[in-house]
Amino acid sequence: MQTRIECFPCFLKQVVIAVEQVSWNEALFKKVISSVLPLINDADISKPPAYTTTFIHRAIRNALGTDPFRKVKYEYNNIAMGLYPKFKEMVVNSKDPLWTAARLAIAGNVIDFGIFTSIDVESSINRALEKNIAVDDYPAFKLSIKPVIYFISLIMPER
Repeated sequence: MQTRIECFPCFLKQVVIAVEQVSWNEALFKKVISSVLPLINDADISKPPAYTTTFIHRAIRNALGTDPFRKVKYEYNNIAMGLYPKFKEMVVNSKDPLWTAARLAIAGNVIDFGIFTSIDVESSINRALEKNIAVDDYPAFKLSIKPVIYFISLIMPER
C-alpha cells in the first residue's frame, strides 16, 4: 500500500492522540506538531503510511521526552497476558496451529493506539480469526518457514 492523500489527516490525528495521552496543553502540542510537520511534508508517498508514522512517532516521543502510550501499552499487555492461556489453547487445539497463531498475531498488530482511541480486543480477535484478509500469503509463508520449524524442532524439546 502506498501513502495516499487521505493518510495525511490521519498523520495529524495521531499527533493529537499522542499528546492527549500525556496532557493536553497548547504549548506542548505546538512543540510536538512543529517537530512532526516537516516529516509529514517530506513523506515518501511511494511507501506505506506505516513507514512515515514510524518517524512521526519517534519525533513525538523525542518532543515529549516519553512514550505517550506507555500506560495504555502496559494496560493492554496485562490484558493480553491474561488472555494468553486461552490463546495458547486455541493454537494447540487448532487443526492448523501456525495459521491460528498467525491470525492471533494479526489481531494483536491491528491494536494500535496511535490510530484508535479505544479497542475492542475480543472483536479484533474474532475478526482476525473469522474474516478474510486483503493479502493472504499464508500458503507461501508456511512453505517458506518449513526449514525454520524443522530447525526449532531439533533444538527444542516437545511440550
